Amino acid sequence: MMNIKGILTVVGLLALGFIGGFFTHRQVTIKQVQQVREIAQERGFQRHLLDFIEPTPDQREQLEPIIQRYAKQMGKQMMEHRQERQILIDAMHDEIKPLLSDGQLKKLDDFAKKVRGRRDRGPKPPFPRERRTEKTKLEN
Repeated sequence: MMNIKGILTVVGLLALGFIGGFFTHRQVTIKQVQQVREIAQERGFQRHLLDFIEPTPDQREQLEPIIQRYAKQMGKQMMEHRQERQILIDAMHDEIKPLLSDGQLKKLDDFAKKVRGRRDRGPKPPFPRERRTEKTKLEN
């Protein structure tokens, strides 16, 4: 009887470890994906770069217009790249659609709608730290 309790305890602890690890890994991955998305946008790029280099107030005043100018250019380039990629995806869909069954066509259309839906929702709201910073700026 004591042996079974020990085995169940070990198995239970292992299960808890796997479950905890899975959810921790999931949260870390989601946070990294959100950060990459944010950096791909003009405002997010500026904020992350300035947070990373930690400029003095005088440096920040000089750096912001320069970084903003390049961030705008990079944002424009990302949009152009996104449009080019969409043209390629549409061409691929046109080429593979004749080879697919009705069920597969429905899956392809559902997948395309799902991806477009995510993209059309726009950027996620800023991280809580940025909201605090904006709130502090408004109060001053």
